[in-house]
Amino acid sequence: MAIDVKIIRNFKLFEELTDKELEQLASIMDVTTVKEGETIVSKGETAHTLYFVLKGSFMIHFNSGKAFTLNKKEDIIGWSTLVTPFNYTGNVTALTSGKLISTQGNNVSMLIQKDSELSGKIMKKINSVLSERMNYAKKFNKTK
Repeated sequence: MAIDVKIIRNFKLFEELTDKELEQLASIMDVTTVKEGETIVSKGETAHTLYFVLKGSFMIHFNSGKAFTLNKKEDIIGWSTLVTPFNYTGNVTALTSGKLISTQGNNVSMLIQKDSELSGKIMKKINSVLSERMNYAKKFNKTK
C-alpha cells in the first residue's frame, strides 16, 4: 500500500510538508476506485478509513434528509477516523464513478504520534476542515 508522492504533493492540506514527510504519508496511502452508487461510509459505523477525493462526486447525507456534495480534488471524507468517538457522522455515497485516496486512521495516528512536527502541520490543516464539518454535521443531523 503506497502511492506516488506526486499525487499528494500539491494538496493544500499537505502544502507545508517536506518531501520526507510527504513520502512518509504517501507510504500509508492507496488509491481506491469506486462505482456510482457505492456506499463509502455509513453513519454510526466505527470510523476506520480516511479518504481524499481524487475524482468523482460524493454525497454526504444525514438522517435529517439534508445533504451536501464533495467533488473537489482533495476534499476529505471520513475525518471521524481522527477524532473521538471515532464514528462516522453521516452517510457517504458515490454519485459518480471515481477515485479516492484511502488510508487507515490508525496508520495516520501512528505516523503523527512518531513525529510531533509532522503532527502539528497535519492536525492544523485537518482541524480547519473538522471545524467546518462539525458545523455541517450538527446543523444537518438535527431533525425537523
